[in-house]
Amino acid sequence: MNVGRKLMLNVIESVALVTNPAAGAIYYYKKHKVLASEAETLVDETKILAVQHTQKLADAGTSLQALSRILKKKLSLPVEASDAHEFTHLVQQDKDLAWRNVSTSFDGHVESGLFLPPHTLLDKEQKKIYLRSKYILDMFGNSTQSLFNNVWLLRPNNSLIIYDTGVPDFAAKMPADIDYTKTPWVTLGDPATNRDRTLRWTPPLFDPVAKVWIVSAVLPLDVNGQWIGMLGHDIYLNRMLPNLFQP
Repeated sequence: MNVGRKLMLNVIESVALVTNPAAGAIYYYKKHKVLASEAETLVDETKILAVQHTQKLADAGTSLQALSRILKKKLSLPVEASDAHEFTHLVQQDKDLAWRNVSTSFDGHVESGLFLPPHTLLDKEQKKIYLRSKYILDMFGNSTQSLFNNVWLLRPNNSLIIYDTGVPDFAAKMPADIDYTKTPWVTLGDPATNRDRTLRWTPPLFDPVAKVWIVSAVLPLDVNGQWIGMLGHDIYLNRMLPNLFQP
């Protein structure tokens, strides 16, 4: 029985005792008892959930460290002639001038989505980065989807590669003018504020595309001494602490 129904029963009891001068006092006493009981229950449930999810939070850091090593190794290799050719067949420029996956062949349930804002620099080196990162996130996302809903690479130029089983068309839904660059998803990796290049956790943030509150594990990705982006896992708060999001 939810809180609203319990309070309604208290109201009915009080009405039934309308001839009793103490009816109002009885109602307010019972109301506070119900709320106190529900608060205690919520605290206990939250403690249990915290214990259950502690390992998952630790696994996020281990996972991103592993992904970072793979990407550093692959992205540090020289450009190949096939990189630009493959990249050209992978994306299309939409009417809003943003670059996204070719819609007719993309399946977000098994591969990573690409979002490149208008006027993104696309020389051979950048095409190599996007192409290889996408292929690696395809494989990595498939192997970790039992643990995490998504994994992503967000770059300081606001481009995004994301494997997201919860929102498989995430990249397609991103407006051309969306800007993540001033959010902790990017700023926590700035070399000026994260000199040790360590894993950080964001505060609770509302994502405008997924339309959910999340916290994220984020890790700077440096290749050949250059900061090229942030790796991240999102943890949806409405799944981790479901009772906090019920009416």
